[in-house]
Amino acid sequence: MKEDARKPKAMNFYWQGLSLLCESIYIEIIECFERFTHDVTLQNLQLLFCAVKKMISEYEDASDLIYQIFYVYEHGAIKYGDKNYSELCLERILHALGRHIAILAIGSPIDEDSDLHHLAHIMANVLIAAELLHRNQMITAL
Repeated sequence: MKEDARKPKAMNFYWQGLSLLCESIYIEIIECFERFTHDVTLQNLQLLFCAVKKMISEYEDASDLIYQIFYVYEHGAIKYGDKNYSELCLERILHALGRHIAILAIGSPIDEDSDLHHLAHIMANVLIAAELLHRNQMITAL
């Protein structure tokens, strides 16, 4: 991927150096993800969103991490096409969510393909899942 002057630098992150609070939040993220995959509801997705938001707030440069979420969307548009996520099924989003959560767990904070933090990918996937669920509920209501 070409270096972009606007793109934030990769954040310093060492899994071994996480505080106990961050470790407990990460466990909460895993539990919320598992709950959501077994019972796909907006309520369970909201719990996952809140857990990820808590984890993001623990970083020194949380604003940089939040900024990277926008770059996840841009990366997806370049790689897969503009608004490609609107064509995805929820299962594909769940697969991507699980992959980013698992890779972060083994201590690899930066996605090799995009050079963006896995937490940014996780949050982007949660937001896409929320849109897909909302759209499906609206279609079902018609």
